[in-house]
Amino acid sequence: MDEIDSQILRALIIDSRASVTELSELVGKSHSATRQRLHKLSTDGTIEKFTIEVNSEVLGLAVDAVVDIKSPGHWPIGEFDAALLNRPEVVDVIYLTGDFDYQIRVNCKSAEELNNILHTLRTELEFEEVNVRVALGTAPGFPRSIQPDFEMGQIVSPIVVAGVAGVAEVAEVEEEEVEEEEEVEEEEVEEEEEEVEEEEEVEEEEEVEEEEEVEEEEPVVVTRVQRRFDIQRAQF
Repeated sequence: MDEIDSQILRALIIDSRASVTELSELVGKSHSATRQRLHKLSTDGTIEKFTIEVNSEVLGLAVDAVVDIKSPGHWPIGEFDAALLNRPEVVDVIYLTGDFDYQIRVNCKSAEELNNILHTLRTELEFEEVNVRVALGTAPGFPRSIQPDFEMGQIVSPIVVAGVAGVAEVAEVEEEEVEEEEEVEEEEVEEEEEEVEEEEEVEEEEEVEEEEEVEEEEPVVVTRVQRRFDIQRAQF
């Protein structure tokens, strides 16, 4: 991944719907070259998916709780993970070192609902220990994604891309972009063919001129028979 790829990723982190045209103008590359880079980043696993962030408060999920849990020793890890995955209220799960095995994040509508969810989880999953904390809010600018940079390990300021339309809907605009590319390619091919024809015409003209020059420069060879004939004709 080079600096151009990093610029594309930084722009998409800010606006995942930025169009290929906007990205090409940002990185200073052609539409076709930028589209190829975006396709490569999507197919090689660098970009896993295009998604959205939903405001949980708008959905009525006012309570955001962080719960540290110690799983029971007799539960296989895979089965315990699957059980958490089946709970729609659990929006995030990470493994921990230390006194607890997991940290889960629960979104729900009220403290009463949170209490019911935790009671159900304790009963079904047989937690050994639980530590519950309710989040008061999120600091401005967070959560955020690490901004990729060509020099690995650096965090750089995000680049804001104006406009919204395109990359998350690549499938919808794919045909239009392909048609534009094909038109550009056809024009380039036609120009190349015209240039080749002009070059061939110039080469043919040069060959004809060279042949004429050679004919003019060739010496006239007079044979003995021709000379004797000329002398006899002069005598008469």
